[in-house]
Amino acid sequence: MLPRIAYRQFHDQSNTAVVAMAVMHEFSLASLAAEERGSELTFHGVIQRGPYQEGRGMLLRNALKHLSDGGLKWTMLYNPSRGLALQEYLRRWVPDFTFRFVEDLGGKSEAWPDWDSVFADNARVILVEAKHSIRELPLHLLLARREGGTFYVMNSATGRDHEYEAAYFVSHLASPVNAGTVSFAGMQYVYTGVGIRITK
Repeated sequence: MLPRIAYRQFHDQSNTAVVAMAVMHEFSLASLAAEERGSELTFHGVIQRGPYQEGRGMLLRNALKHLSDGGLKWTMLYNPSRGLALQEYLRRWVPDFTFRFVEDLGGKSEAWPDWDSVFADNARVILVEAKHSIRELPLHLLLARREGGTFYVMNSATGRDHEYEAAYFVSHLASPVNAGTVSFAGMQYVYTGVGIRITK
């Protein structure tokens, strides 16, 4: 069983850096002290290129390259019908909106397998969530781990691990997109259909 860490981000832009550093910490590739808030800012500076775009995937792509260089493997799991539903939902307010996150990450995506396969080998799964908006698609990353029948979801916005039984965890990932955001991991999110499975 790998260790788990819960860390609070310094600001919204450093969410991706926190999640990547937490993954590296839990796989013993780097150290992250939960009490030292703001230590992710240096790593954010390493992976940030050009203007910050909260609804795009370039920042995560750069973070995943860093994880790969450190010896970790990642696979993109994607439910295209959910991504399409999210795109159509946003087009009520932004007619030309296109969900480009998956395209930004590059590479091939796979369908979600069964939960035993997803979390085998102490895998960590980054969940790509959307926050409520009628002008854009602000995204937020959560870090999910499973220990037995319990899921632990780290939210860097709260600085906490949120504990869920399997039924509640799975119901969040399947909640109707057109219902909008729902309470999960201490805040209001709608799941985008994108997950990044990370293993050693």
